[in-house]
Amino acid sequence: VASSQSISEFQLHRFARQAEKLKVAQPKMGYCALGIIAGLQGNHDLCTRYFSLALRIAPNDGYILYNYAVSLLALGAISEAADQLEPLMENTPDSEKKEAAELAVQIYWCLSDMESILDMDQRFPETLSQQRLVEANALHTFMQKENISDTEIKRVNKAIQDTLVATGKAGALHSSDIKFYETEEGNILSIQQILDCDLDEVVDLNIKLSENLAAMEYLSGSQTCLVSASFSKNSNCSHPAR
Repeated sequence: VASSQSISEFQLHRFARQAEKLKVAQPKMGYCALGIIAGLQGNHDLCTRYFSLALRIAPNDGYILYNYAVSLLALGAISEAADQLEPLMENTPDSEKKEAAELAVQIYWCLSDMESILDMDQRFPETLSQQRLVEANALHTFMQKENISDTEIKRVNKAIQDTLVATGKAGALHSSDIKFYETEEGNILSIQQILDCDLDEVVDLNIKLSENLAAMEYLSGSQTCLVSASFSKNSNCSHPAR
């Protein structure tokens, strides 16, 4: 798939007109084409809607399920993206399952679901790089040691997602990461969101996130887990539509 940098806005509009015509004759393919064009334009909300419409026509189409999950991930709707993984793996041809598994690992990583990540790597060897495999095992051990549950991490991810929606940055999410650090002051679990945003927006985003976490009473009494969200400018999305 060509990147938006290599296609002019004029060409995208021309492709969109052709896709609209295709939608009349072949609705599924037309919606898919419109979804890819919207994704290239950076309109992840519209991209998601088009693939959702295509999915209504062909709910078991692995290609559509993959791109729908990608669009949800780009939109920051990580839990919704995770809901697509089981039908995605069931309906993806064996020749493309490794690519689907790599997407699943990225989504599980955003949710800090280390058990699912390690299970996916067992089912599809070499899905994880050696470094990522070491990190996943270490994080899994760390979370068990510190008694940090997946549910707890999901609550924090929900606060982060709410922050992005409230600040109009939900469509700017490019990737997520989670790391842990052992310091003299205690052990720190860091959830990082990589966004395409200006530096002057960083303070407002973190203030809003702190307010959301405080409203959840998450930080009160927390001794073993300090959560931080890092926002930085990054224009590369890890999983383009295929």
